[in-house]
Amino acid sequence: MVTNSSTPQFSQGIELHGWQQDALDAWMCSGRGTVKVVTGAGKTILGLSIIERLWKDDPELRVAIVVPTVVLMDQWRQELANRSTLDPGSVGCAGGGKQASYQNGQRVIIWVLPTASRKLADDVVAAGVGGNLLLIVDECHRSGATVMSRIFRTPRKWSLGLSATPERHEDAFLPINDEDLPTDEGSAEDIEYHRTTLGKELGPIVYELSLNRAIELGVLPAFDVRHYGLALNEQERAQYDALSHSITDARRELQGVFGGARKLVSFARKIAAGTGEMAPVARRFINDAQARKRLLFRASARPKATAYLLQEELAENPWARAILFHESIEEVEHLAERLKEELPTYKDRIAIEHSRLPGKQRAATISAFGDATVQVLVSVKSLIEGFNVPAADLGIVVASSTSVRQRVQTMGRVLRRHTTADGKEKHPRMHVFYIRDTVDDAIYGLEDWGKSTGYERNEYFHFLPPDQPASEAGPPRLPLPSEEEIDEAGLMKGDVYPGRYEGEEFTSDTQGNIKSLEGALVPGAKDIWESIVDVRGGPGRFVVTPQRHFVLVRTLEGDSWTTRYVGHWGLTSFTTSSESDSGYSGPTDKAGGEYRVRQRSGRRIVCWEVRTNGHKEEHCIAPDSDDPRSADVSRVLNAVEELQRKGVILRRFQVNSNGDAIGAFAGRWQLLTTLSRPLRDE
Repeated sequence: MVTNSSTPQFSQGIELHGWQQDALDAWMCSGRGTVKVVTGAGKTILGLSIIERLWKDDPELRVAIVVPTVVLMDQWRQELANRSTLDPGSVGCAGGGKQASYQNGQRVIIWVLPTASRKLADDVVAAGVGGNLLLIVDECHRSGATVMSRIFRTPRKWSLGLSATPERHEDAFLPINDEDLPTDEGSAEDIEYHRTTLGKELGPIVYELSLNRAIELGVLPAFDVRHYGLALNEQERAQYDALSHSITDARRELQGVFGGARKLVSFARKIAAGTGEMAPVARRFINDAQARKRLLFRASARPKATAYLLQEELAENPWARAILFHESIEEVEHLAERLKEELPTYKDRIAIEHSRLPGKQRAATISAFGDATVQVLVSVKSLIEGFNVPAADLGIVVASSTSVRQRVQTMGRVLRRHTTADGKEKHPRMHVFYIRDTVDDAIYGLEDWGKSTGYERNEYFHFLPPDQPASEAGPPRLPLPSEEEIDEAGLMKGDVYPGRYEGEEFTSDTQGNIKSLEGALVPGAKDIWESIVDVRGGPGRFVVTPQRHFVLVRTLEGDSWTTRYVGHWGLTSFTTSSESDSGYSGPTDKAGGEYRVRQRSGRRIVCWEVRTNGHKEEHCIAPDSDDPRSADVSRVLNAVEELQRKGVILRRFQVNSNGDAIGAFAGRWQLLTTLSRPLRDE
């Protein structure tokens, strides 16, 4: 057993940066939390320092380090070997053919994510070490998927998340139109993150080091970012316009059914998988959007512009090294072949890197890039995470999605402090391509590059190779201002809101209720409900912004969606409750199901939906039928009629775990009756 007198060190020969000490102190305050630090700044060293600090207080400490790739597992293992005085037999790996276990005496185990999702929790329980376990999830944005979140079943005492951008967006962005843009891209607010699975399991963001701040502190070198607006050729533009027209028509049809835009893409995917009337429209919507995305990725200007910039750099420095990023393996391979044609002198120094290649080949390619045997590395940027990529002179984002995480990770991999043989520090440069006058422009509406990387470091160009790039004043569009930048004094109810549509989402219904998306009732919300209905033209979804609590709605006006200001709602009144001031204090769960009161053939009946083989069916019970549940239905409907005589129209109710049929109106819960038996078939 390791005792306090022989506490191992984990950060030999290291003097922590000021930010690392601040992050360590911030995390130690609660023993859980996520540290959001730009790639390349030293997250691994921070993790080792936290292990060392905890080990001093708990000599029985066990550590589980979860990483997304075998390559990253090897990097952690190497850092432990270089920095730690821990007995090598106490360190193990699980995944990539290795099978370490706490039951075999290992104290620190580095787990590859798929293996951790299957075995980590069981191994910790079997070894009985959960009460002394520190769980570190590196690149934690990669662990948000349902199958991977099984690691969070692991009993532990401490939790640490490490990532450049821990905010993970569940649905990959499919560029369709401005209305379908994810509204929280580019947002680093912990207010949103702490509600995610990662935030709940690992803890909120306790420290953040932005890319711009890391450069200011000298943690990362200074750099330039040059943005190039490329153009489609005549044939590509015709295809783009035709696809866009088809997408717009399909979107209108879907919106006519769905009535909303924020979740239109995910809604269309679900409809497309079925056999309903709108399935063909949804499939056209998705398929044409994907075809347009491929068209933009394969635009002929991209490889031409890439070759131009590489030729320019190599003419100045024949031994320059460049990393190129694309969005798919197919496009990476195609781009590499095009570049070998355009740069025949360097064709043997151009290599590809992606996940379908054998591990040994990938490692050899990275090594060859390190010694400049390979000078141009063409990679899928989302897959290069986890590799210890050598410093490069420039990076080119040949094609980019809207993922902020991918952009930051990409830049972090290129921007490594590096000096030449004569002792001069290299000045790296990042080039970013986008296709002008297309949905590609949207990436600039999601993030203020000047704010995130430094205004003096960004330049914008119009680029039509083989002509030289022509300077432009700025990006094709700017992000909408945040709520903190909005002058509320100039806003009136119903005005167009000039900022982002972002915040916690709620619903309003036809019965005067406001609920959270989880179904919790918001009491005392009559005035704001009336304002929402007035501005929207009816009830529906809305958001409350996180800082200043603006109430915002989206309204369909012509063919586009407009964000409108409803008012301001203080958090003191904007709280959900399981009880109301009506006196009903029972549970408000939906254990017994949700039901509708319908009118059929001049009488009221109770109905509910049942899904069978992916199809929805409606089951109904009349109060005077032979069904043994009809007596309960009759009592429910009598209560509904009594409410109507008092001026309350109740069309929905639910049955809770006590068997109470309850309804909500005007922000208050009402007991209708207590059932003698379940209404729905189990």
